[in-house]
Amino acid sequence: MEKIGLKKYEYYEEINQGIKRHIPKNKMVLDIGGGFGALAEEFQKKNNIVWNIDSSKFAIQKSKRRNIKSYVADITKRASLPKEILNQKFDIIVFADILEHVYDPFSVLKLFEDFLAENGKVFISVPNIATWTVRLKLLLGNFTYADTGTLDRTHIRFFTEKTLRKMIRVAGYEIEEYDITPNFIRPFVPLIKKSYKKRNELRHNPRAIIDSPAYIFYLKYLYPIERLATKIWPSLFAFQFVLILKRNDKK
Repeated sequence: MEKIGLKKYEYYEEINQGIKRHIPKNKMVLDIGGGFGALAEEFQKKNNIVWNIDSSKFAIQKSKRRNIKSYVADITKRASLPKEILNQKFDIIVFADILEHVYDPFSVLKLFEDFLAENGKVFISVPNIATWTVRLKLLLGNFTYADTGTLDRTHIRFFTEKTLRKMIRVAGYEIEEYDITPNFIRPFVPLIKKSYKKRNELRHNPRAIIDSPAYIFYLKYLYPIERLATKIWPSLFAFQFVLILKRNDKK
C-alpha cells in the first residue's frame, strides 16, 4: 500500500496480457518501471533472466522478494541507473505502461537504446486515449482523472495509435508485431477493485484479483472473445496498444 498525496492507494497487480502473449524463452530482459515485478515474474517462468528498475523503493522491495534483480532508479536519467545495468546488453527491453508516466517518452526510448543487444527487441504497451470510454466522456464534457485506467491520475502523456507509431518511427524503430488489449469489461475494473477492498479491509492482498476464480474464468473464456471484437476497430475499442519493435536499420 502506498500513499498518493494524503490518500492511501491499495495496489492490485495486473498482468499485461498483451505482452504476456509474446514472452519468449531464454533471454536477458530489462523491465523498465516494472513495479512489484508481476510481469517480470511471468518472464522468469519462461527461463528468462530479468532485471527490474523502478522509482518506487516500496515496489522494488516487493520485486526483490520474487528473486528478481531489482534496483531503484530514475528511468529518465542515465546517471541514476545502477552500474549493474550500465554494464549489460539486453535481448528485450520492456516498457509496459510506463511511457505515459514520463514527460519525454521519446528521450527515454533513446536512452535505453544503448542497452539493447544487436538484434534486441523493445516491448511497448501504452493506454489508448482514443478508446470509446474516453470519447464518450469527452462528448459529455467529462475528463476526470481516476486511480486507474486510461485517465490514471499519474499519466502525463497520452497516445493515440497514430501518435504512438510516429514516435516509434522518429525514435529509429520499426514495428515487428502489433497487438492490443480490449476495453469492454475493463471499464468495470474500478468497481471490482472497490469490491475487493471492502472484502479485504483487514489484510490487503495485491494478487487478490488476478488469483481469483472469476478472473481466471474471464481470461479463459471471455478475454479471447473481447480481443477478437477489438480487432474490428482497434483505435476505438483497444484499451492498450502493444508493440514489439526492432531497430530500423534503414535509417
